[in-house]
Amino acid sequence: MLSDSDSNSVQYETIVHPAMFAHEGPKDVTVLAGPTQAGSGVIREVLKHNTVSSITAWNTNSKLVEEIIPPLLIDLDDCRALIGRADSCIKDPLVSLEYFGEKAFSSVIAPETFSKPQDAIFVLDFDSIVKTTDNLVESMKVLMNALTEKGVLLFPIGTASAIHDPRADLGVHARREELFLALESLDEVAAMLVYEEPHAGNLEPDGFLLVCKDSSCRQRWYARSDQVEYQIYDRLVRTQAVVNPILGIEEKKGVLEYFDGTTMRSYQWPKKGWETVYCRREPTPWECAYTHLDPKAQFFDLDLDDEEESDFRVETTTVMEDGEEEQMTKVFAAEDMPKGSYIMAEHLASSLMVTERNLEGLLNNTKLTLKDGTEENVARTPIIEDLLEFIDEHGHPSMMEGSAQHYIEVGGTALIRRTEDPSEANLEPWVPRRRTPKPVYSPVYERHRMSMDVFVVTSRDIAEGEELVMFEEMWSTPTID
Repeated sequence: MLSDSDSNSVQYETIVHPAMFAHEGPKDVTVLAGPTQAGSGVIREVLKHNTVSSITAWNTNSKLVEEIIPPLLIDLDDCRALIGRADSCIKDPLVSLEYFGEKAFSSVIAPETFSKPQDAIFVLDFDSIVKTTDNLVESMKVLMNALTEKGVLLFPIGTASAIHDPRADLGVHARREELFLALESLDEVAAMLVYEEPHAGNLEPDGFLLVCKDSSCRQRWYARSDQVEYQIYDRLVRTQAVVNPILGIEEKKGVLEYFDGTTMRSYQWPKKGWETVYCRREPTPWECAYTHLDPKAQFFDLDLDDEEESDFRVETTTVMEDGEEEQMTKVFAAEDMPKGSYIMAEHLASSLMVTERNLEGLLNNTKLTLKDGTEENVARTPIIEDLLEFIDEHGHPSMMEGSAQHYIEVGGTALIRRTEDPSEANLEPWVPRRRTPKPVYSPVYERHRMSMDVFVVTSRDIAEGEELVMFEEMWSTPTID
């Protein structure tokens, strides 16, 4: 059982808040505590969210939750500091306690358990489900069908994977691998995101799995630190001073002791151990060939300040476009470049990342909303319009579905000519776009998503003096199965 200790807040805040903030505004929440957990700490953290209207908590027996936990592990059931909540977390009007007694925990995973669709479900003992269920895939399908359209599912999944772990199905985490494979097989699952927390009081980092029914959860999962901080301010209840039952003095604490925007930022990239173990699957997942840049490939870079050191030559010419003179820039190879060479990698690593919300804001600044709700263009705003035109020409959406991120080339590659004819192009994305959908679980894609979204290589040998040309739809055009 997760007990009252110095790491109590770390553990429960790590379980609850990443999942809650991955949803746009969770109202109905279920906590499936299981035979080895009480769930009181999770209830406490969920009650901190002002969007919540109901919490249903399932546990083994009432004596553990209602009689043993409150006096023994005081902090777990203490909601006195939360303005608008009951002193005892489990006695708050929003909380409904249910018990499954001596039945197997997996028996709770049934359609009748959920009276209405849930925005978030916390399953605190996945191991008991895997051990006792007759059909793990069907059990996971029940959970996914119990979620709203953008609902999320959260599992604490034990010790985090390490780089020296064996293939998952052959080691101590075989049951966890069963859970992963069951979820990956479901059409209802849109994304599976793993993260870990090293400060929860255990000798090794604890692992957690967030499962999303809609890929748009990535937009909130990848939020910047300041965006998460605003959500904390906007969505969590306020606190008040209360008497510390142990010290006997009045004190006031913030609503969170550990979780914040910077902590959330650290969860957004799966650690190396998850990637290593994932790539030990058989057959090896395709994307595992792209966990790092090819050390045998050549790198060619542009130096605008020193033409002799530069691997490229830039020329500007004047052309007629719609009866007006316009300048066109072309980039030429200053030496032979073999197929698979990296082009201006340093420039591309400096690409500007913007979100769809940023783009919508820029576009809205060029329009005027009238009282009747209709829109009309305002007087021309050349700076914004030129910027949007540049983004349209030199930007592309991320390959990570639901992230709502776009990458804009602001370095030397922006000087390379675009073409509508793919046969004319001699550059391509470092990671080819595939016709088959990306896996819903891949720590490789999640860990290297930025590199996979920006780096460019030569698609064939380029001779000295040859112009570099980029197909304008290359980032969205699949080229392999």
